[in-house]
Amino acid sequence: MKKLILSACAFIFITGAFAQTTLTYAKNGLLPGISVTSHEFEYTAPGNDGANQIWDFSKIKIKSDNQINSTNATPKVSLAGVSNYNVVLTEKDKEFFFNANSEQLELKGYTAPDFSVVYSDPLVRMKYPFGYGGNFKDAFAGSAVWQVVNTLTFQGEYNVTADAYGTLILPDRTFKNALRIKITSENLEISPCSSTLVKQTNYLWYVDGYHYPVVALNHIFSQQTNMDAVITETAYYNPQQSSTPDNSIATSIEQASTDFAINSYPNPFYDKVNYSYFLRKDAKVTIEFFDMSGKLNQLVLNNQTQTTGIHSGEIDAEALSLVPGVYYIRFTFDDKVIVHKVVKI
Repeated sequence: MKKLILSACAFIFITGAFAQTTLTYAKNGLLPGISVTSHEFEYTAPGNDGANQIWDFSKIKIKSDNQINSTNATPKVSLAGVSNYNVVLTEKDKEFFFNANSEQLELKGYTAPDFSVVYSDPLVRMKYPFGYGGNFKDAFAGSAVWQVVNTLTFQGEYNVTADAYGTLILPDRTFKNALRIKITSENLEISPCSSTLVKQTNYLWYVDGYHYPVVALNHIFSQQTNMDAVITETAYYNPQQSSTPDNSIATSIEQASTDFAINSYPNPFYDKVNYSYFLRKDAKVTIEFFDMSGKLNQLVLNNQTQTTGIHSGEIDAEALSLVPGVYYIRFTFDDKVIVHKVVKI
């Protein structure tokens, strides 16, 4: 029997972010036009629950190519049996159909090249508002078809808890007030010839102004009838968002292409501005710092070959005797040039 593992994309099923540890639809719901580039990294321990925690993910190791996820108002292909949806999430070759409103986020079904899933009892992924200490459960059921003729049914329960908040330390930024969501789910998939039990635990970290979790850890246990159990663990870092956080040290994010991601923080800045960038492939890097008139204030890096991964540095405004105003950091990656605006106050 084909194992669907229905929550394979759990790291992006819940959308939202929080202000003062509260998720709200109006500010952070799943809306059309959102785009995020996710980076998979080696799975690590989720850390403790409770108040005022510190989670250190500064040493994570990116291990795969970027994955771009986006939301739209309409799907590429409609899904028979699914209606009353208002946002479609695309993840690689899958499309997920949601009904999102001010009270909840509800999954109606999803498609992939070789199978489709329709919920007869839709799955509530999030309720709004939702803050630290909040909890809810939801039962779900549905059916799936794969390779056109094979079918199965499934049913299960989904349990969501906002179990912790605190400081989230990442390779290129630190968030001072992150909210962690813990999700446990269990479902049974039944086909004419066998059944599969799927248990999943997910830890998702959200920060203010982000529509996707910044970090996601996913642990999946699945066991088919008369087969050995299979455990799958994945982890994702989502540094790029389509809006800007308010409660983070990082306050500016720019996506230049699928090969380069640039971030500067804080912005505006006082004495120093930090910058970081992610290289999807090795590249020769030049970094130049200009004032508004076009005068070169500092050649930070000159045609240096750098490897795939996250790189960072800082520009010292005091050492350069900078006056308040608008400045520009020009990044050159091989033959691609990106200009990033920062403000000195």
